[in-house]
Amino acid sequence: MKFTFETIEETQVETLSRGRQPSESAVELSQFFNSMSKGQVVRIVELTAETKEEKTTNGNVIRSGAKIAGRKVGIRWSPAGIPQITMKN
Repeated sequence: MKFTFETIEETQVETLSRGRQPSESAVELSQFFNSMSKGQVVRIVELTAETKEEKTTNGNVIRSGAKIAGRKVGIRWSPAGIPQITMKN
C-alpha cells in the first residue's frame, strides 16, 4: 500500500467533534457540585448501587458531573451501596 502525503497549513486542518453529550444527571450534579465547598460531604441516595456494574455506572455519572463543574471529587460507597461524595477542591 502506498500513502500520499500532503503538507497543509495549520489553519487548513479539518476536525470532527468526538465524544458524547453529558447525561442530564451529570449536568444536574455539576450544578450542585458548584454550590458545594471544599471538604463538604454529601450522600446521594438516588444513586444507590446494588451491584459492581451499578457502582461503575453511577460513579461515572458522578465523575462526569464533577468534570463538567471543574471540580475534583472522592467517592466512597457505604455498605448499603450509597455513594458518599467528598469535594476535594
